[in-house]
Amino acid sequence: MKVKVGNKLYDAELQPVMVILEGNDKANIAQMTKEATKYCSYPDDADPKEILKWMRDIPHETWQDICPNKELQRKRPKPTPRVGY
Repeated sequence: MKVKVGNKLYDAELQPVMVILEGNDKANIAQMTKEATKYCSYPDDADPKEILKWMRDIPHETWQDICPNKELQRKRPKPTPRVGY
């Protein structure tokens, strides 16, 4: 699992990651299609088009930020195709 907060990625394979779900989050996640791989919560006044753009933008250049271990950096996984948002 990876978590994106702002423009920073956190990878659960490299450090503990916890997502604290609010009331409707579990119900919304349960209704996601099998192809969907991303769930986003955002402020009410955010522009949905900008949110979709942000969700599609996975900052691969931040790999060193989420993976400070030099040995693991050499084993950087190739980006996997994303289906659904």
